[in-house]
Amino acid sequence: MRFNKFVNATEFIIISPCAQAILAILVVFVGLWGTLFTNEIRSTFPFDNKIHGKVVYESIVFWGCFVLTSIAYFLGYNFQRRVERNNSHALRQAILHAPPVNWMQGFVVRLNEIHSMAAVIDNTTSKIDVENAMRATLYAIADLVNQMGPVSGRRIAACLMVYYPSCNMSREFSSYLEGKLRFCDPSLGIHRLKGVLNLNKVFSTALDDSVPAGDIDPSIDEFSLEIPVDPKTTEGKLRTGPGAPFAFTFDEVQYFSEVSHIVNWVTTNANLQPAVIQEFQRYFGFGSFIQSFVSMPVHEGITSSKTIIGVLNIHANQKGLLPSDQETYKLICQAISAFDPVIAKLLKIWKEK
Repeated sequence: MRFNKFVNATEFIIISPCAQAILAILVVFVGLWGTLFTNEIRSTFPFDNKIHGKVVYESIVFWGCFVLTSIAYFLGYNFQRRVERNNSHALRQAILHAPPVNWMQGFVVRLNEIHSMAAVIDNTTSKIDVENAMRATLYAIADLVNQMGPVSGRRIAACLMVYYPSCNMSREFSSYLEGKLRFCDPSLGIHRLKGVLNLNKVFSTALDDSVPAGDIDPSIDEFSLEIPVDPKTTEGKLRTGPGAPFAFTFDEVQYFSEVSHIVNWVTTNANLQPAVIQEFQRYFGFGSFIQSFVSMPVHEGITSSKTIIGVLNIHANQKGLLPSDQETYKLICQAISAFDPVIAKLLKIWKEK
């Protein structure tokens, strides 16, 4: 690790413009020195094979600078070649994994359409129309993910899980959500949690030939997921499950290119009851209609102290929902987060109904 840091620092210094200027000056200096003190230099090794034991400083300066200049040039040339190869490789990867030509244009068009739609929605809009607008937003997001690399037979769905803090719940609503809790210890009541993420079917939709655009996803069930007060044990193990709870708790996107990785993630990183792990195995086991998914925190506002109001889940019936290339992956995550203000506005109006 330290050696790599040393090599990187050396590379940065040697190929810097300042170092190149110093090297050029050193070359000129060696040439001038050799011209001025030709006889002194030729009177010693290697021109004069007879070693007289005398030391001629002019020769020492010349050969010392010559060797130093040669080493610096050799290192600079090789470091520069390595940088060029890395840049060439990065360019090839960017070309290979770049979004489709019209993807960014389609993203801008969709985003403007959604913002225009949300601009006319206010407190006078009916609750059903707000729900329709939310599903239209989710459908646009799912379609953008699909357009990144359309695959025959792939079904992509999107849903929004809304966060409810336990301290603000009525007894009736708390009992309602508690009956929908999944992937958790049933003996742990909601009053002992920080809150829950709830999936309401009205905030779900899918890209499916059998489902009209923007309609409710018929394949999904309503359920709630726990958000613990303390997300980690004293040993550093997680008390949160994968996906939406993890994304909400740590304000971080979590992506599983294959759901078969989930059980391994749970057993390695989380401190959950065996019954909970078995429930994950059953839900994401062989034949699951979800084969890959991503969970992204949804924020309210655009300030530095953005509040997380829920989690956006996008899943597919095939592996590899998102591109494997990291740069393209980051691009699409940033693009999806641009819809956060619209989702936050629609959700606020919906809650007030």
